[in-house]
Amino acid sequence: MTVYTQDLSVSRYGIQYNGTDTEVQDLAVGDTITASFDQEATSNQQTSLLDVEDNDIVFTLVNCTISPTNVKNRGTFTITPTSSGAAYSCVGVLIYYSPSGQNYGGPSTDHQQTTFTISGAYGTPPIMGLQVWHPSNSTLPRLDTKDKQIMHYATYSGTIAAGASPVTITVGGGYDITNGDWGIDVTPCHWTLGVVSTTNTFTVSTTRDTGSQGWRVNIFKLNQA
Repeated sequence: MTVYTQDLSVSRYGIQYNGTDTEVQDLAVGDTITASFDQEATSNQQTSLLDVEDNDIVFTLVNCTISPTNVKNRGTFTITPTSSGAAYSCVGVLIYYSPSGQNYGGPSTDHQQTTFTISGAYGTPPIMGLQVWHPSNSTLPRLDTKDKQIMHYATYSGTIAAGASPVTITVGGGYDITNGDWGIDVTPCHWTLGVVSTTNTFTVSTTRDTGSQGWRVNIFKLNQA
């Protein structure tokens, strides 16, 4: 669960012109927003009038609730969406006194109003983990520009004694280390063990003077759809 913070405000110069503020925040299930709104003032007189008048912000809510419900200017409140998979919106209107009876398009002779909106999608999956490529976004990096994969094909293992003749293993399946569609992994990495790969086969040899040499070879097919 994530708690987002939105600090909305309308400039003191917007107090005469019905200022607005709009913010968009998409939320995953369980997320909430803690928000505050501040209608700034152009003078101490207007600041005093905003505080003395003490009007509640009037909210229109779609697919969400707020707490507390009686919010003043510069008050803090929490928005909680209520229905997953549906858009939510919280529209707040603050009506305030305009000194000297000035009316700059406000709702009455001596009052003005500002409006703010917080909205977004709700129920979007949380953004986490590693995303290398998604079909809806071609700008993300891909692991392989051919969109191919590596597939394990076969494992061979054995023991070759010191002084023994090299052992040749037939792989089959069109194995050809030279065409770029096959890969080979040899263990252990040791100076006495030699593995030479040719078309359809590989050969294991050892240069040990005594004892024996264990070996393991993994064969992979590359560029598989």
